[in-house]
Amino acid sequence: MTAGDDALPRSEGSESTDLVQLLVEDPGNRRAIERMLEGHFEVLTDRSVADADLYLLEDRLLDRYRGRLRERVETDHPTFCPVVVIRRSGSPHRLGALDDRSEGRPLLVDETVDAPIDETQLVRRLQSLLVRRTQSAELTEYVSALEERERDLRRFDRAVEATRNAVAILDTDGCVEYVNPAFEAFSGYTGTEMIDRPLRTLQTDQADDPFDESFWRTLGDGSGWEGEIVVERTDGEQRVAATTLAAIERNGGVVGFVAVLRDVTERIQRERTLRERQDELDLLRQVLTRYLRHNLGNGLNVIRGHAELLAETASSPETNRSADAIVEQTDRLIETSDTARRYSSLIDRGGEPSEYDLSAVLEETVAEIDSAYPSVSVTVDAPETCTVIAGRGIEQAVGGLVENAAKHNDADDPWVRVRVRVRVGPRNGARLTIEDNGPGIPDHDLAAFEQGTESSLEHSSGVGIWLSKWVIEGAGGTLSFDSTPEGMRVSVEFPPPSMVGSDGLDVSDLKARERRLRTVIDRMTDAVIEVDDSWTVTFVDDRAGSILGIDADAATGSDFFDVFPDAEDPAFEDACREAMDARSSAGAEGYHGSIDAWLSAYFYPDLNGGLSVYFRDTTDRNLREQKLRRHATIVEALDDPVYALDDEGRFEYVNDAFVDMVGYDRETIIGEGPELIKSERAHELGVENLRGLLAEDAPTSVTFEIEIEPASGDPIPCEDRMSVLRYDEASFDGSVGVLRDVSDRVEREDRLRGLNETNRELIAADSAEEIADIAVRAAEDILGLEASAVHLRDGDRRLVPVATTDAIRELIGEPPALGEGGSIAWRAYEASEPLIVEDVQEDRDVHNPDTPIRGELYLPLGEHGVLIAGSETPASFDERDRLFGELLAENAATALAQLDPIDRHRRRGQSRDGGQTDPTNSTDPTDPTDRTES
Repeated sequence: MTAGDDALPRSEGSESTDLVQLLVEDPGNRRAIERMLEGHFEVLTDRSVADADLYLLEDRLLDRYRGRLRERVETDHPTFCPVVVIRRSGSPHRLGALDDRSEGRPLLVDETVDAPIDETQLVRRLQSLLVRRTQSAELTEYVSALEERERDLRRFDRAVEATRNAVAILDTDGCVEYVNPAFEAFSGYTGTEMIDRPLRTLQTDQADDPFDESFWRTLGDGSGWEGEIVVERTDGEQRVAATTLAAIERNGGVVGFVAVLRDVTERIQRERTLRERQDELDLLRQVLTRYLRHNLGNGLNVIRGHAELLAETASSPETNRSADAIVEQTDRLIETSDTARRYSSLIDRGGEPSEYDLSAVLEETVAEIDSAYPSVSVTVDAPETCTVIAGRGIEQAVGGLVENAAKHNDADDPWVRVRVRVRVGPRNGARLTIEDNGPGIPDHDLAAFEQGTESSLEHSSGVGIWLSKWVIEGAGGTLSFDSTPEGMRVSVEFPPPSMVGSDGLDVSDLKARERRLRTVIDRMTDAVIEVDDSWTVTFVDDRAGSILGIDADAATGSDFFDVFPDAEDPAFEDACREAMDARSSAGAEGYHGSIDAWLSAYFYPDLNGGLSVYFRDTTDRNLREQKLRRHATIVEALDDPVYALDDEGRFEYVNDAFVDMVGYDRETIIGEGPELIKSERAHELGVENLRGLLAEDAPTSVTFEIEIEPASGDPIPCEDRMSVLRYDEASFDGSVGVLRDVSDRVEREDRLRGLNETNRELIAADSAEEIADIAVRAAEDILGLEASAVHLRDGDRRLVPVATTDAIRELIGEPPALGEGGSIAWRAYEASEPLIVEDVQEDRDVHNPDTPIRGELYLPLGEHGVLIAGSETPASFDERDRLFGELLAENAATALAQLDPIDRHRRRGQSRDGGQTDPTNSTDPTDPTDRTES
């Protein structure tokens, strides 16, 4: 083999760092080729394959070195490791025949050089291949960094997809570009339906439009916006969303907006339910105050009169008549008291609506009615089974309606007809009708039921009907009464099961959908175009032709700028020309409108004065990264804490909301395990749920409750919504979770549960003092009203302290009795309305201007007295304290009103210290009949 005449000049005083191993058997040929390469490359002539940047060998040695060369090429892959074969004169071998590549393996032989060797061509081709190796090594590093970045961004993506907050990305005109699964579930619109539509599409026609000109002006300056909007779902249901919008900025300008919508409908519904509960309690106060005072009070007067007569006379016919009158009146009072007791117990137990078999309820009810009222003919027309959704106490409510129809039926031939019909249609449910031929309900009572106001309720059945009304309507049903020619018809409408959910709302069972990313970076076989120093294309490979949509052979000889598409960003062409002029490598990425694609290119100068251009289509990656960057912005803007754990269970990302919740700084959290913020049991629960997510056919996410243990303060009850991360859709790559603080819900449930338990104690109590003790203990232990006292009214028109907590005695000593007028407590008592005073020292009716107490809460106990809670700090009590405190006060008032009348009369004859007094002058604080009305 000999060198050509047109040899490249040697570089003086410089030595290449590229190592070329020469594998040639003949010593003379080996020395000749080595001289060609000296000055251009570092040359190695060892007989065994070493670690080199390029291998140049003659074709007859390929079989000898094939195995070792294949090992070297695949070890370096995806970094390009070129192998060049010198093909002897007359050799039948072609490039394709020299390679043994199987599918998925890199090429072994990249070039052939024919002997005799042209030195210029040899050096140029080797130089080009080594430039490509350098470029591929740089790209390998770039890809590694890119993959790591993509893994980070994918965690943001998964968090956005898994969060239950609805998220939308808007363009600068306010039109939707992206929505997450929670948005679809919240609104009913699919992502496809919302794309290019304005966010105000969700607004109801009647709702005020918050997206006015000032709103967009606010977003335009990047300051963000928060507010509530009323959303109308595709099925017509209206929901309320607490909405946060933030601008997405790039290069100093606003390029879009992120909208995060948090469904607060249930919160608002709970608030409304509490208000409705308050209205019911107001009505209950009216009913019990007037009903029990009138009926029970008059009955007690009758009992008292006959008792006095019995005491003054000896055995006589009058004694017998008086005794009969006592028994008769007492029976009525017991019946009335039992009805009121049953009402109070059922209403206060509450609970979520459940499924009941209405047919079975009626079967049991009618059997009891037949036994109690054998003279009344009761018929039932109902299907074998009929499932309805109703609240606790529905059996008593339905039974009370049927019993009322039978009990008061004084017709000559009394009958009651009960019928159940199941409706079929869009609002399928059930209807119960009860008809009778009795006297019916008085018109003034019917008017009271329809208007929701109190009436005199002359019949004891009135309270029972109120019970039925509240139980049925509390679960979304309706109760109505109609007069008929024969008598009365009662109609009960039960809602369809699909319309009843938590708190009576239609709450969809949302399931987050996992949206996965796929990797688009494969082995480093970039498209290649080579040009000479006049920008003429000298080489185009097939991949370049495919990306650009051109014929590779036909493009050779064309002007580079005619073949390569113009980028919309001028920086792309600037980098290309800089590489040509400065003879240094450069890179750029840009969008090329003519082929509608993003291209990432590297420009390397060649020895002949031209360039080698290596490029790839990065459209998918850019779109994905753009989406992920937006999701990263969203995650940081979310109110909910978000975390990501690596595949070993260590924190590798937390957002600001997470940092704020746990109280540790980000540097302390990152790299630690969940044990930092979880108890051992909570951590085990998380591991169990993670195992479930990794099981075959597992759901994409799981929600469970845990307690977070912050750096300081009490544990925080949270809901954890966890999803797994997978790399390349297969291997486990960690997990991501979204936390939600449920402290308010847990506290509310605990308080309601505690109040229900307290109510049972109150009803079972048999003295006013015991009721007062139970009330102040519950105020302290359940409601957190530590400094509390119960004052009951006595016959001298005073509010006398009956029970106190230790905290109130430590503040003021023994609480004083409060006379009529001259105190805030008496004002609240007379108004019969709860009262919050932010600073009692500024109130005109303060009893003691020097009191250390500043803030106070007054809770009237009907006509019996008042429960007072105090604090040394002004404005210590809020609306929640008032609402829950009033529930306790109403329960206590009901218990006081239902004390055994005979026991009460007996105690009227005893003084507080056990001595006997004149029963006609008793001042029992629990007896409303003792009050002297003005």
